[in-house]
Amino acid sequence: LYVPTSGIFDTLTYLKTLSILARDKGALVLKRTKVTEVNSIKDGFNIYISTNGGPEEFFHTDFLINAAGIFSDKIAQMVNSDNNYKIIPVRGEITRFFKSKKRPELDVSMNIYPTPKEYTIKNGTKTFWTGIHLTPVLDEFKLGREVTITPFLVEPKHQEDYHTSATPKDFLN
Repeated sequence: LYVPTSGIFDTLTYLKTLSILARDKGALVLKRTKVTEVNSIKDGFNIYISTNGGPEEFFHTDFLINAAGIFSDKIAQMVNSDNNYKIIPVRGEITRFFKSKKRPELDVSMNIYPTPKEYTIKNGTKTFWTGIHLTPVLDEFKLGREVTITPFLVEPKHQEDYHTSATPKDFLN
């Protein structure tokens, strides 16, 4: 699958930059903080939080951006108990290979994607998945000395299952 608009993106740097820009504009960016309750009121939201297991605190905000990732369904239900939004966790593992003459198929200079196909998760939910794709690594402004192969699709045991189980050989099969 050729996607001419596809690119390589440094997510960590992007998120750090967004955090700095948001703070510069007066936003509160909270990490390692558990939201324990959200009350939607006439002029915004009352948010109850606990940071690093500490005591519960409260603050008011006019706007709430739900960026809770795998827990965003729980936040959505706190805001509106009628919301039936449900996260079904699926984890994609990644590995990195170095370019070599023995593996010419790993000599890539652009992202390579297979055609999306339907995939059924064990709980019966159907989704679309592009399969394992190749992404050249941008290292010191040089492209293609390394390539990442991702995602090796793994169904986690629970929502916070970050255990890695794939080996480099799994990605090549």
